[in-house]
Amino acid sequence: MAEFLAELGLETKNRTPLAKASISRMLTNQAYLGLVKYKGEYHEGRFEPILSATLFEAVQNVLLRRAKPRKSKQRHDFPFTGLLNCGECGSAITAQFSRGKCGGIYRYYRCTKKKGVCSQKYLQEKDLA
Repeated sequence: MAEFLAELGLETKNRTPLAKASISRMLTNQAYLGLVKYKGEYHEGRFEPILSATLFEAVQNVLLRRAKPRKSKQRHDFPFTGLLNCGECGSAITAQFSRGKCGGIYRYYRCTKKKGVCSQKYLQEKDLA
């Protein structure tokens, strides 16, 4: 879509091609229907719509059909999260995991370094228990 619009000469004010996010905002912007959003509600604007409601709805249906389903976030059980602070800098300790070459899951805890520089290394969960 971005390439097609660039071939038509449509670009940003900086003369760069439109980004995917910009095109998405344009295709879902109800201002083209003559509507203005104020305090979370849409109201009729003082300008003429440039799209019919039928065409706008057709575009929304196409976008909905082509949308990729979002992956659901997998929850991980980190038993020490929220219980530990870094002994060096006092920042909170957070957890993360990685997968090994054979598919095993390894849980690690590390300093968030929110309070500045900290030299503490990652610590495997098995070393805590």
